[in-house]
Amino acid sequence: MGVRALVALSLVVLATSCGGRNAASMAPGSPNHAQLLQARDKARHNDVDGADASYVDLYARTKDFAVLQERVEFLVRSGRAGKGVEAAKVYYDKHVKEQRAVQLYCDALLGAERGSDALEVAETLRQMLGEAPAGYEQVGRALMLVDRSDEGLEQLHKAVQLGETDPRYHRSLGLALHKLGKDDEAALEFRAVVKMAPKDAEAHALLAMALRGQLEYVEAFTTLEQALALDERSGRAYFELGLLHDVKKDLDQGEQALLRAVELSPNVSMFWYGIGEHHRVTGHLDDAVSAYKKALALDPPYARAFQKLGLILDDRGAHDEAEKLLAEAVRREPRLPIGWVRLGAIYQRRKDTEKALEHYKKFLDLAPKNDPDRARATAAVKQLSTRKR
Repeated sequence: MGVRALVALSLVVLATSCGGRNAASMAPGSPNHAQLLQARDKARHNDVDGADASYVDLYARTKDFAVLQERVEFLVRSGRAGKGVEAAKVYYDKHVKEQRAVQLYCDALLGAERGSDALEVAETLRQMLGEAPAGYEQVGRALMLVDRSDEGLEQLHKAVQLGETDPRYHRSLGLALHKLGKDDEAALEFRAVVKMAPKDAEAHALLAMALRGQLEYVEAFTTLEQALALDERSGRAYFELGLLHDVKKDLDQGEQALLRAVELSPNVSMFWYGIGEHHRVTGHLDDAVSAYKKALALDPPYARAFQKLGLILDDRGAHDEAEKLLAEAVRREPRLPIGWVRLGAIYQRRKDTEKALEHYKKFLDLAPKNDPDRARATAAVKQLSTRKR
């Protein structure tokens, strides 16, 4: 079952279980139910402001928690994660001891990729839930965001162990494993998701992603065909199809699929980053810059776009702007070496010896032995160290 279906189901369940005014006011055929359908229709057509206004008005009249929950999830999905956090926090601040308030706020923080804040709230949720798998999953996802991957995987494995029949936990573990480049293990988790939720198009798309990482291209294509048969408007399936075509050097088809992904889901920063990468690889750097900027304009931005845009601007001599982008890149993804060496070069040109040495040395700590920039960084460290003495 996809995310939207889960949200819709939760709305029905909560509306019928809460009793009284809320259940009656959200009954099918009622004005409130009609407005809910209107909000969803606007969301499907990427009218973010219109859909949000409908959700705000509906919640103000009904005070139905499920409406708030759906609004927060919609905002996170629509490139307005910060606004989703704000909406969740208003409810959380008034109901700090209520489990669903803590979970909603934690979900929003995770969606906004605010790892440190999310971890604090997730720990509270885990204490409230005891041995329920949801608490372990939230803590695990937060740990992955703050670059504590070993601990994060441990928590996510625990969530799967406790909730082994729930596809959500396998999905979260699979995404964490993929992030760490462990696509063999990720594929096993996504296969479990597909088995449990065979009509979930996104589950098939995620399996195809892991299969691409395993170089299992034929099965990846077949899996994406299944995803699009289930949902012909799946932006994630088109995105993965575009990446797969690019890997296979079918660049025209790759571009068409990636453009279709952003057409269907224009508020997903990762999809715009994918477009940027396609244009960078094919030598259309102006188009790449434009796409990277779109990836960074959404909330949360796609972290890798800071680095790629910074590298292009540095090559073009826009060193001040490149510095800001690359500094943000190494802050968000400190284990990626290239940002460190480029920043070292920027500081070296400015004759800022201390900063240049710091960044070159960090690069040398992180870069593999065969990295082509190692010789340049080593020579720079030697030269700058001599100058410093």
